[in-house]
Amino acid sequence: MEVPVNPVVMKLYRDKLVVPDAPSFIETKSPIVPVMNLDPIKRTKCVSSTTAVSATGWKVVHTVPTGKNWYLRSLDSYQSGGTFTYQEIRITISGASCSIDQFTAATVEQTLLSGQTIYLPAGATVDIYVGAYTNPGDIVCRLLIEEEDAY
Repeated sequence: MEVPVNPVVMKLYRDKLVVPDAPSFIETKSPIVPVMNLDPIKRTKCVSSTTAVSATGWKVVHTVPTGKNWYLRSLDSYQSGGTFTYQEIRITISGASCSIDQFTAATVEQTLLSGQTIYLPAGATVDIYVGAYTNPGDIVCRLLIEEEDAY
């Protein structure tokens, strides 16, 4: 007969913090003292995209993949080549958009959101508005995110 195991105990077992001693209980290798949640550290990563600019208007620079959720910690964007300016960054979730920053005709690096977190479900996009355009180039956008599976 199998004994059901608590999902929290299974997570600790996978993280090598506990070992099974007998089917009916778990014995720890060492005392477990909750100090901090390490999960965000394991999930944190930087994602980068390069988006071609050949006209004015909104450009989708990132899309949250299907089956994932992101927690946006920081956003950094800059112009790579070309002659154009970008003026606004927004988040779009299920067709509804919200501006997260507006600035005056940027051609230099912009860093946003330090110290804030924005939850982005699967399918959400990060968009940048190109306001003036003369020559083609690219917008490079880097995000510092925590990524988790969507349930």
